[in-house]
Amino acid sequence: MRDLVIHCAGAKLARGAKPDLVLDIGLRGRGRTTTTVTLFEITHQMMAKVPDRLADLFDISCYVHCADRLVVRDKPEMPEGGANWRRTLHFLIAVRDPEFWNTPTINAMLCGTLGFLSGDRFSFDFVQQEGSIPRQDHLDLRGGGPAEEFRPEEIILFSGGLDSLAGAVDALLARRVPVVLASFQSANLVHSIQTRLAAALRERAGPTRLLHIGLGLTGAGEMTEPTQRTRSFLFACFGMVVAHLFGRRAVTFYENGIISTNLPIASHVLGTRATRTTHPRVLRDYATLFSRVMSSHIEVRNPFFWDTKADIVRRIAGAGCGDLIATSFSCASTRRATLSSGQHCGVCTQCLDRRFGILAAGCGDLEPASQYAVELFRGERQAGVEAVTAESYVLAAHRYARSSEAGFLGAHGEAFRALRYLGLTPGAAATRLHQLHVRHGEAVVSTLAAETARMTLADHLSLPDHSLLAMLQASGASDVQLRDPVEHEPGTDVQAERRRLRTVPRPLTFSIDASRGQVHIDGGIVLEKKHTAIIQSLLQAYQDGLRAGRGAAGHAFVRTPVLAADVGMSEESLRQHVRGLRLSLTEQSRSAFGVPLEPDDIIESRKFHGYRLNPHLRFGTSRREAVA
Repeated sequence: MRDLVIHCAGAKLARGAKPDLVLDIGLRGRGRTTTTVTLFEITHQMMAKVPDRLADLFDISCYVHCADRLVVRDKPEMPEGGANWRRTLHFLIAVRDPEFWNTPTINAMLCGTLGFLSGDRFSFDFVQQEGSIPRQDHLDLRGGGPAEEFRPEEIILFSGGLDSLAGAVDALLARRVPVVLASFQSANLVHSIQTRLAAALRERAGPTRLLHIGLGLTGAGEMTEPTQRTRSFLFACFGMVVAHLFGRRAVTFYENGIISTNLPIASHVLGTRATRTTHPRVLRDYATLFSRVMSSHIEVRNPFFWDTKADIVRRIAGAGCGDLIATSFSCASTRRATLSSGQHCGVCTQCLDRRFGILAAGCGDLEPASQYAVELFRGERQAGVEAVTAESYVLAAHRYARSSEAGFLGAHGEAFRALRYLGLTPGAAATRLHQLHVRHGEAVVSTLAAETARMTLADHLSLPDHSLLAMLQASGASDVQLRDPVEHEPGTDVQAERRRLRTVPRPLTFSIDASRGQVHIDGGIVLEKKHTAIIQSLLQAYQDGLRAGRGAAGHAFVRTPVLAADVGMSEESLRQHVRGLRLSLTEQSRSAFGVPLEPDDIIESRKFHGYRLNPHLRFGTSRREAVA
């Protein structure tokens, strides 16, 4: 594992070893090796409105990304068995507000977010920036900026791939809202593709409803590490800056759920070798960090999480923008594409996913096969990584298509990392995630079946050895149907009965007896006095959530000051009463059911949000009242 010390923005330790890497942004003419950050269509006046903490966040993301590009991981073949994949990176950065960034909770939040995203270990120390650096000297600002009356409703992180294109099409042409497309323009080829797509969308939507803002990063030296796992963090932080400039409190990634979850397609793909760019936990971590930085509730959304790639393609074609599909760019190998006049490589997982999605959506005529250096079905792939990647992708899809929910979850433990961040109960999230992967698998399998059905014997005999079809038909082993051991087990209700486990009945039902000032809960649990007042005060938000019909996501939290005022107590007193309420529930539940309730079974609390009744409660007549 590589262990490096990185000094940024002129920061130096009073004493200590020489850093392994020194990075600076801007500071032109000061005799340091610098990285130039260029912001297109952003003016000096706009950047003057960016608060110090947000400016620090953006700078930190630039430094982290530059280091990610310059510090080499292991080779693709993993000759050391993956020992050198993870890196330990110690940053010393001069910032405008070091007290905030050195706060233990903020520092830990930053390290945890980047650690899960990249698989690396991070540590940060922050020192006071020397003097005040004018933004026009710190950043290269180009373009005239938006029209004064421009008011976007959505900030879309726009890569120029199919998914972000579908998101822009949906916003501009289906919902007809003004948007900002914020792009990280990492290479000239990508820049030109994004610019052409933005121009085409502007032509369809009208000149006043789209602004395209770009971020360029140059001078960081030769990119020696291609994986760039922290690129998503830079992209999101840039999007947050753009959102602030326009008074918005949300940024939107558009990414299909197969790529967002990105389950490993083979057993040797461990940890962040399967990228977590838009993983649900990553987006939640971004939102939490941004909310602390901005002292305001920030959302980082992915509205297309429950789509497959084929669904994405259908969205574009259905909106009359099928001609833009071939113009978009999804390949992971930008350098290779640049050398081949913009061709997709055809061998990376992004290319495989793109081409299968286009064909499964019935849109193969909208993109010629010649757009790929290696054709999907018959193209010769290099033995090794290229061949294994293609074969593993298809075999994984085949397993998804034929899996049961229990088998899917048993085989893909990584899925559990996403369940709690999907806005559903764990059980509902698991079911829906499984169904999403089944649909993806069936799309890939049916596309292969349609292609093989068209082949003649001569076609089969002429296939190159390492083409995808040749590798799939060459397998000498029979298709063994394996079932995960968990699938042979009886249901949890049967297991619980056999083991005579005591459980809390679900869903719990509660009712309010206003005349006695009591709340009744299944099993004979009774709450009184202030505890009843808290439940009654939360009831309206609970009922509004039921009417919204959007599950847990539709149930709003009641902020602590509002709830405290409503029940006539201080915020600290409210917290003590909630703790007392939960203790009472625990004691009464042990007596009624033999096991305690979970702390959030009746009242949920979330930091910075407040309190709410658990959305999975049932409001009506409790079992005890019904018997009486």
